[in-house]
Amino acid sequence: MVGNQEGLSMLREAFAIADGIGEATEAARACNNLIASLRTPVNDLEQAEEVFLAVLDYTSRKDVRSPIVDWIRLEGAEVMQRLGRWREAAHIVSQVRSGAVMGIYGQYYEITLALQRAVQGRYDESEQHLRRAEELAPAIRDPQAIAPTIGVRMRLLL
Repeated sequence: MVGNQEGLSMLREAFAIADGIGEATEAARACNNLIASLRTPVNDLEQAEEVFLAVLDYTSRKDVRSPIVDWIRLEGAEVMQRLGRWREAAHIVSQVRSGAVMGIYGQYYEITLALQRAVQGRYDESEQHLRRAEELAPAIRDPQAIAPTIGVRMRLLL
């Protein structure tokens, strides 16, 4: 089994390899996974924020136009939410361009908005975003997608 630090090192190496061969989109994907890993399970939110800001700069300089950039924004928003910086998280989500797409990208976008609305006390809007998430990706049963949905539903029930 790979330990946390070894896994983080492998993701950094994947970034370096992809960048070295001119695969900026794949390099960005490695950083996206690095942000997610730093956020959970490592729980190093400060380092996750640093990587998030660095990879946004990288994707801008390299002119990456893949949906991975929006996924990175959603990961960054989640980091900001965990840091209690909800306004920054909302601003980051407002920059997501592919929120209406089908599948996991759209689902993650809608769940992120559902959480933000629930925290703001905008419960009906939160429910609408949860329904939209289910419509966009009805067959996805990945724990990574289910857990945040359950978290929002718990907030709404409270």
